[in-house]
Amino acid sequence: MESIQQSKNSNNDITIGCIGLGSMGLVLAQRLGAQNFAVLGFDRDGARAERLVEGEGHFAAAVSVADVVGRSQCIMTCLPSAEAVQEVYGDVAAHLRPGQTTIDVSTVPPDLAIETGRRVAVTGSRHVEMPVVGTVQHAADGALHLLVSADGVAGTAELPDTVARVIAAIGKSHTFVGPPGGASLFKIIQNGLGLVQLNAIAEAIGACSAAGLSPQAFVDFVAAAPGMANSPLFHRTAHLMIAPETAAVTARLAIAAKDAQLYANVTKHAGARSDLAGISAALFAEAEARGLSNADFTRIAEIFLRR
Repeated sequence: MESIQQSKNSNNDITIGCIGLGSMGLVLAQRLGAQNFAVLGFDRDGARAERLVEGEGHFAAAVSVADVVGRSQCIMTCLPSAEAVQEVYGDVAAHLRPGQTTIDVSTVPPDLAIETGRRVAVTGSRHVEMPVVGTVQHAADGALHLLVSADGVAGTAELPDTVARVIAAIGKSHTFVGPPGGASLFKIIQNGLGLVQLNAIAEAIGACSAAGLSPQAFVDFVAAAPGMANSPLFHRTAHLMIAPETAAVTARLAIAAKDAQLYANVTKHAGARSDLAGISAALFAEAEARGLSNADFTRIAEIFLRR
């Protein structure tokens, strides 16, 4: 991991265009504004842009992707799907000027990350692939871990100054992964590993329930004991699985399902054995089929508790 430190007072000469103002994108835009960047936001859902400009800071709403590109030195995208990234970057690339910078923090397949970089490069601009690891609260606190890949550089010290400032503003730490596609692959495998663990936690709680034991007692036991199952993910999610009415939607199950399928896809493409990746993707697809797409991802436990 490398270290970047910048004074936030030096950021007020830069306008960052933020495209995609969902739960993570909105908080990232707000964080950049809090660090004295001028932020120009755009989302197809106009209400999201309105929430951005209501905050304290240098915020303005754009009327289109072209408007964002025309008024910003750096464009940061945070989008929910590969299809959205393809569509938005078609529009972005059509309006870029030589010397601008784009940063994509979306979670996308590695081949799409590479393709996006090429589309930007032919305009004379620089693209940085930078998926983020952490929750919305981590984003609000500037405590995300960032995975960074870019073409033609050997480390973050060689990135444009604007990108270094963005990294310092939104991330507590970061890892430079190397050529395009690497950061996205790291992010997908990390997410996939976590989602396999999430399914295992849900399955264990379901097993206790089916055996007539108290899931609450099991959760309390694991959380108190120095066993291998006592993990940060267990602490974060297990109690929500047995009391789903207390679970605010911090991570939509539909996004987890997308990430689980991405993990299954990249492992298969690599020729790796991927038994658990395939099972995890199938379980999340089952949960979506039961109408849980917009619920918190911890509601995956319902498919085990209903058996």
